[in-house]
Amino acid sequence: MAWHSALARTTAVAAVVLVAAASGCLPNRGAVSPDGRTFYFSLNKKAGFEVEEGSNVYALDVETGRLKALTDGPGLKGWCSVTFDGKILVYGTLGGPGATIVAVDIQEGTSTPVSGFVQGCGYPWVVPGEPPHVVAVTQKSKDEMRWALLGEHGDMPLGPLADYKACVGNIGLAASRFAAPVWRATEEGDVEKVETSVWVVDLSSPPAPAAGGEKSAAPPAGEAKPAETPQAETKAPAPAAKPGPAFTCVAKWTNTGGKGGGPVIDLAFSPDGKRLVTAVRAEEGKEPGPTRFFDVDPTGKEQPKLLFEVPGGREPQVTPDGSGVVYLRPTAGDDGGREVVLWRPDLKEARLIARLPGELEKAFTTCFWMKDGRLRIYHVCDEGLWLIDAAADGAGAKARRLTHERLAAQKYLADFERGLGHVPDAPPENLPEPLAGAVNAVGRPLQDAAKPVQDALKAAWAAASVWNAVAAVGPLGSARRSAAESMIALKLLADAALAYAKDNGGRLPPADAYPDGLKKYLNAAAGRPFPMPEGKALALNAALAGRRMEEVADPRSTVLLFEAKPGGPLAGGRELLRDLAGEEDAYVAAFADGRVEWLSQEELAKKTWQPAASRN
Repeated sequence: MAWHSALARTTAVAAVVLVAAASGCLPNRGAVSPDGRTFYFSLNKKAGFEVEEGSNVYALDVETGRLKALTDGPGLKGWCSVTFDGKILVYGTLGGPGATIVAVDIQEGTSTPVSGFVQGCGYPWVVPGEPPHVVAVTQKSKDEMRWALLGEHGDMPLGPLADYKACVGNIGLAASRFAAPVWRATEEGDVEKVETSVWVVDLSSPPAPAAGGEKSAAPPAGEAKPAETPQAETKAPAPAAKPGPAFTCVAKWTNTGGKGGGPVIDLAFSPDGKRLVTAVRAEEGKEPGPTRFFDVDPTGKEQPKLLFEVPGGREPQVTPDGSGVVYLRPTAGDDGGREVVLWRPDLKEARLIARLPGELEKAFTTCFWMKDGRLRIYHVCDEGLWLIDAAADGAGAKARRLTHERLAAQKYLADFERGLGHVPDAPPENLPEPLAGAVNAVGRPLQDAAKPVQDALKAAWAAASVWNAVAAVGPLGSARRSAAESMIALKLLADAALAYAKDNGGRLPPADAYPDGLKKYLNAAAGRPFPMPEGKALALNAALAGRRMEEVADPRSTVLLFEAKPGGPLAGGRELLRDLAGEEDAYVAAFADGRVEWLSQEELAKKTWQPAASRN
C-alpha cells in the first residue's frame, strides 16, 4: 500500500531533531483528527511511562474514552501527525542505530515506510496540499541537523536551507507551505555571531531529484528563488527544468555570543495563511529568558512586529478569527506545571484558560480548534490524560481526565487486543458432511475459547474507560491555592520520609518520629517545627508508620501522607481527614512512591490505606 498515491510519485520532505538520537527516546507530539474527537499519541518516559522496550501509537476516541493500538512491534514510536483529511497518520520510529518515518492507513490499519532507514530520523509533520508532504529534519552527525528531502531517490538538500542547521521547535503549516526555523554560526573579525532566520517554503511544485545530491546555491535572505536542479552533461538538448519549491526568508535575527546554537523557535500560521506567529525563546541549555512573540509577514515584504513577550512562552496557535494567540507558559513557582493562555491586543493581561499538571519538559499538550470555534486541549502527563474544552475566548473551561492508572490499564488492553487479532466468525451453517464436521472441528473450539476472553475484555474496558470530572482547571481559587501549598509541603515530606527509610533499613518513620525525625532531610533548623499550610495539618498514615517499604505491595496507590484536621494527631487514618470547604475543594495526598496528587473525595476513597504485604 502506497501511503498516499500522489505522494508516492513525489518526494517527501523530512526533518529530524537531535534530541531523538541523543537521548535514545522520542519526544511526544499528539495529533488530532479533523473532527477533533480522536487523539493520536504514544506513551513513553516523557508521559510518565517507564517503557524501555518501546511504545505503540494509540488512538483515543473521546466519546467512548477508549484507546486503540495502531502499531505493534519493538522500538520507540512518537511525534504523530495526521493528514488534513484524517485518513493517514504519520509517525517517527526509533530503534537500533537509526530510525524511519512510517505512515498508517487509519481505516485499513496497514503501515508503509515513507522514508528509508536514516540515522537520527524523526519529528515528522504533514504539510497539507495536493499532494501532501511529510516534513522533518535529518541528522548526519551529532551537530548536523538539516532540512532535507527524503524519498525514493534518497537524501537530497532542500535548496538554500542546506546551508543552515535546523532549530528546535514547532514548524508552521499552511496549504502547500511550511515555515522552518534555522540558524548558522558566523564570524565578523574576532566576534562570533549566531544568525537565526525563518524561511517559508512553498512546495506547490516539488523539485526533480538532484543528481548526486549537490547543493543549490543559497539566495540572499529575503529573496524567493526556486531551487536549481543540476543537470548531467549530455549531447542532446537538456529538458526544461521542473520548477522547484520557492524559498523566502521572512525574518532574521543576529546575536553575538558564540556557537552554542540558535534559539528555540515555534511557528504557527493563521487559519487563512496570511500571518505567521513566531515565538523565539532562549537557546537550549541556557538560562531561560522571556519569549518574544512576533507577527511575521509570510511573504517577507514587511518587517516582523513584536506582539508581546512572556517568560517561558511556547507553542503558539492563532485563534480562528486571527485576532489572538493561544500559547503555553510555565506555572509560577517551582511546581513544574504549565498553563494554557490566551493573548489578544484588547485584553489588559493574558487570559488563563487552563492550568495543567506534570513537569513542563515531560508532559505534552496539543491545542486544537474545533470547527465551531471552540478550543479543545489534550494533555498527557504522569497523572493521566486530560481533556479540556473551552469557548473561543477561553471562557468556561471544563476538564475531565483518564487517570494514570486507567490510562495504563487501557494501554495494556489495547496492546492485548492488537496482539490477539481478529477472532474468526462462527463456521458457516448448512455445510454438507464431511465438510461441516471438518470445519466445525476448527471453528467451534476457537469460538468457545474466545468467548470468555471477549467477555472479560468487555468488562475490563468498561472499568478502564471512565472519565473523571476535574474541578478548578481555570484561574486559581482559594481552594486551588491552598492545594498548591499542600502539594509543595507534602512533596517535601514524602521525599524526606523515603530518604529516612533509605537510611533506616528500608523502614518508614514511626509515628513518634514524625515530622520532627525528618528535619535532617528537610534542612529545617533544630527546634523549629515544619511549617504546615494554613488551616490544615499534614498527617502520616499510621498503617505505614515504621513499616518496611518492601512490605508495601502497591506504593503508587498507597497513601503515605494526607491533609488532616488541624490540632489533632499527626498519625492516623481516614478519620483524621479534614473537612472539605466546598464543591471545588479536594484532598492532597502523597503516596508511598513519592508522588503527590490532588484528588476528589471519591478518588481518594479508592486509594489504599491498609497496604497488603508485597509478594517480593
